[in-house]
Amino acid sequence: SSAASEVAKRLRVTIARALIRKPHLLIWDGSLSALDLQTDWDLRQAVARDLDSAMISISQRVRSMQQAKEILVLDSGRLVGKGTHEALLLSSSEYQAIVASQEEEHD
Repeated sequence: SSAASEVAKRLRVTIARALIRKPHLLIWDGSLSALDLQTDWDLRQAVARDLDSAMISISQRVRSMQQAKEILVLDSGRLVGKGTHEALLLSSSEYQAIVASQEEEHD
């Protein structure tokens, strides 16, 4: 729809403005979920490659977070898991449940 297209356009402009400033810390919130998975991935890779910025990402999309150095899993504001994607798949039942629910959505 044209409304979704306008939102995506404004989001890209906002991201571009933030990146031009070359911040020391980038905080990505749920707004990146408005991007398709490939654009989200490309953006995160470009920032990691081209900027010397620490990144904190807040996301409910596992696919967006799989390459993170460390993932914190929260349940009702309580920390219930911490580690890489691979480590959490082995150690956190909450993370396993999130992954399983998202895999079902994509099947």
